[in-house]
Amino acid sequence: MVTKIDKNSLIDMNLMHLIFGNNALGMQDFLKMLIKTATEKFDQIAHDALDRNAEAVLNSLHQLKGPVGSSGFMKLYKLCEHMEDQVKDADWEKLSVTLDHSRKMVDKLNHEMIKKFNR
Repeated sequence: MVTKIDKNSLIDMNLMHLIFGNNALGMQDFLKMLIKTATEKFDQIAHDALDRNAEAVLNSLHQLKGPVGSSGFMKLYKLCEHMEDQVKDADWEKLSVTLDHSRKMVDKLNHEMIKKFNR
């Protein structure tokens, strides 16, 4: 099943249908897991950034990029890449701003999921 592509959407429904078929519950469970994982990783990144622990922050970003990228959430994937660059440049201030933006994107994804699945 192919749906109309919404370029403003964070959810690539064509990819979701490719992975899950018409299993809306499977899609919803997957997205909930992704949102939970991203939220937990962002909390860990914020904690490690306070300690200026670049290795731990980069590790968390690497762990997050896998599921985000393979799921087709490229806007969030690119933000993770920006955060990696900011850590490598020791630009902790910019990292904080990008992390806040990433959190807002995940919140938007959560609202979008609720709207799409009416839950």
